[in-house]
Amino acid sequence: MLHRVERSSDDSQYFGDDRAWSADSGQASLRDMTAAPPALPPQPTEVAPEDLSAHHLGQRVTIKWDSEHRYDIGTIEAISADSAAITVKLAGFEAPVSFPREAPRRGPAGPRLYVWI
Repeated sequence: MLHRVERSSDDSQYFGDDRAWSADSGQASLRDMTAAPPALPPQPTEVAPEDLSAHHLGQRVTIKWDSEHRYDIGTIEAISADSAAITVKLAGFEAPVSFPREAPRRGPAGPRLYVWI
């Protein structure tokens, strides 16, 4: 039901049912009152390549390089390691990304790995 109300004190107009709020003013259910707040969106967390494990498979990641304005974003498809490097294969990318074991952690050319958890 729509009503048009004109007030003489000012030039404002109202369209709608001015009693709609009272018809729907019942008490909130217990479920509504105890519901957890909505989860925050996932945040990227820097992870050392040697800390990767099988539970990271399928996680979204960002790999950033400091020396270049380059980054790769994808889903971890495979993780492998040998004595020289840790290699991460992202879904949809041809070449895997290698993290040398002997490279300095925060070197300007080395990639950094951020996992969205």
